[in-house]
Amino acid sequence: MVSSVALATGAILNQGCVTNNPPKSMVWYRAETSVDETTRDLAACQNEALVNGHAYSPIPADTFGHAIILGMFASSSENSRENQIVQTCMTAKGYSLVGTAETVMAKAENGDAASQFYLGCCYEGGYGVAKNSLEATKWFRKAAENNNADGQAALGYCYYIGEGVPKDYAEAVFWLQKAAVQGNAMAQSNLGAAYGDGYGVPINFVEAYKWRLLAAAQGEDSAKKAIPALESAMTPQQIAEGQKAASDFKLQ
Repeated sequence: MVSSVALATGAILNQGCVTNNPPKSMVWYRAETSVDETTRDLAACQNEALVNGHAYSPIPADTFGHAIILGMFASSSENSRENQIVQTCMTAKGYSLVGTAETVMAKAENGDAASQFYLGCCYEGGYGVAKNSLEATKWFRKAAENNNADGQAALGYCYYIGEGVPKDYAEAVFWLQKAAVQGNAMAQSNLGAAYGDGYGVPINFVEAYKWRLLAAAQGEDSAKKAIPALESAMTPQQIAEGQKAASDFKLQ
C-alpha cells in the first residue's frame, strides 16, 4: 500500500533552469508563473517587436522553485528598438529584468542573495556560462545560507538527487523545510512528496497533505495533481488534521 501511494503522490522533480547559449541573453523573473504562460508572454512580446520584417523565435522557459528564468535575445544590439519594445512589453506583463549573466554574476559576488540563486540557475543550465553542477550548487548554497527561499529549495533538490553534492535525503528535507516555511510553493510541494514517500523523514500523510495543500493554494501544479491520490490513502481524520494544519500555517 505504501509503495503504491509513494508512486502516486509524486516524487520530487527537477524543474530545471533555462539552458540558453547567447551570453548577452537577458534574464527575466516572475514568481508563480507557469512555463507555458511565460513562453506565451515572451512570444507575444517578441511578435510585438517585429521591425523591418525581422522575426523573433520564442525561447523555452523552465521553472526552478517558484521562479521563472528565461532568456531573450535579438538579432541586433541590446539597445536596439526591438529589444526596447520587448523589454517594455515584458515589464508591463509583470516581469522583472534581472540583467545579463555578467551583471548577475557581479551582484552575486557582492553578496546579493537573489543574484546568487540566479547565478546558480545559470550554471545549472549552462546559460551565459559553462554548465557546471558544482558551481551551481555552490551558488545555491550561498543563496540558501543568505536565507533566500529559492536558493534553499534548489539546494534541497540538489541533495535529493546528488547533483553537485552527495545524495542526502535528510539534508534535502532540511533545506526544503527552510524554504517551505517561507512560502516557497515548489519547496512546499516537494516537502509534501518527501513526507508522502518517506524520503529523509518518516512517512507522514498528515504532513504530506498539509504541505501539498499549501503549495496547491499557490497554484503549484504538481501539488494539485498529487492531492487526489494522497487523499485516497488517508483516513477522514487524517484529512481533517492536514486541512487544519494547513489552515493554521503561518509564514516564518
